[in-house]
Amino acid sequence: MNAKKTDGEVAKVVGRFAAKFAVVLVGLAVLGAAAIAGYDSTWIMVGAGVAMFVAVYGWKLIRGAARGAILSEATLVSEGPAPLGGVAHLRLGLSPTRPVPVTSAKLTFYTQERAIYDAGTSQRTYKEVIGTWETPLDVPAVLDKDLYRTVRVPIPLDIPPTFHGSKNHLESKCTVYLDIPNWPDVELETEIVVLPEVVHG
Repeated sequence: MNAKKTDGEVAKVVGRFAAKFAVVLVGLAVLGAAAIAGYDSTWIMVGAGVAMFVAVYGWKLIRGAARGAILSEATLVSEGPAPLGGVAHLRLGLSPTRPVPVTSAKLTFYTQERAIYDAGTSQRTYKEVIGTWETPLDVPAVLDKDLYRTVRVPIPLDIPPTFHGSKNHLESKCTVYLDIPNWPDVELETEIVVLPEVVHG
C-alpha cells in the first residue's frame, strides 16, 4: 500500500521543483542583462535560446512533480493493435498518494500525420491532425484508492491505418485528461496501432 502524503509534504515536493525553476530563470535573466550591457550578440543568442528551452520544458517538469506528489502511478498503456472499425483496449492505472478530487475526466482519440523534413542543416517536424473525437471518462469524484481499468476505444473506419516510415508517420493516439481543482491537470497519452484490416458491424 502507498504511504499517504499530507498537504504539507505535497507542497514541499512541488515547492522544491518550483524553487529550482525560479533559480534557473533568475540566472538566465542575469546572463541576459550582462550580455546586453556588454553588447555581446553571441551571449544574447545563447541566453535567448536557453531561456526558450527553460520556458517550454520547465513548466512540464513542475507539472510532472505535481503529478508525482499526488499519484505514485499514472499509466495508460495500449493492450495491442486494433483493426479499422474494431475496438482497442487501453489499460488505465491510477494510484493516489492521498485523496484526489476529480472535477471531470475525458478521453480523446486523434489520428495525425507527422512528417520530418530537412531545412538546411536542421530538421523540422510537420504535424496535421486528420481526425479526432472525445468522450467523458467515468472516474470517481474523489480518487482515494487504486484504480485499474480497461478502457474500450472504438476505432473509426474513416482513418488511415498506422504507418511509420523513415520520415513520414501516420499514428493514432489516445489521451486521458483528469481535471483536478487547484492543481495541474493530469494528462496521459499512448499510441494505438491501427491495423489495415476492416471490421464491419
